[in-house]
Amino acid sequence: PFSTCCYFCHPQAIGTACASNCARNLPDFFFLILFQTHCTAMSFLSAPIPRPRIVNLSLIVTLSASLLGLVNFFFYLPALMAHLKAQGLPAEALSSGMMIGGGIFGVALTGVACFFIARGSNTARWIWACFSIYGVLSALSNIRMAISVSPVLGPLGITITLVSTACVVMLFLPEASAWFRAIKQTTKPTT
Repeated sequence: PFSTCCYFCHPQAIGTACASNCARNLPDFFFLILFQTHCTAMSFLSAPIPRPRIVNLSLIVTLSASLLGLVNFFFYLPALMAHLKAQGLPAEALSSGMMIGGGIFGVALTGVACFFIARGSNTARWIWACFSIYGVLSALSNIRMAISVSPVLGPLGITITLVSTACVVMLFLPEASAWFRAIKQTTKPTT
């Protein structure tokens, strides 16, 4: 089912010819970040040096967890709204539209961060790490409320946050860090 220009599944394909329509062979955007520089159809996602598998895995799981988190949030939102109303918050303070917009913005932010990380931006990696730390602290401080609102969806949301954080940790493993340093070296202007 995968084109031979998918580095994650076929690392031996680096440097081989690749049809420019290989993106049509993959139904899911998440796998598009796996294309390397030899794939002209997806060259905007390429980095000067092929990404290590740990970075690819981190990006795929991060994007997947982000979308799963958004779906989880849509199911969690009615229970959350009922819980907040039961706490006595005024109706005008409860805007599900704003909460949904925030969730969609979060997924978009994740996509932008993954785009720049896939291209080797060390700055994006550190910014994403800061967002991740905030997410973990926020999730941990709301564990009791999340479980009381929904004994299934609350813990699932916290688990998704922890999985995303593990993906950020993977971006700082030695193999990934060496790749980010190598990218930085290849993009430095020569004088």
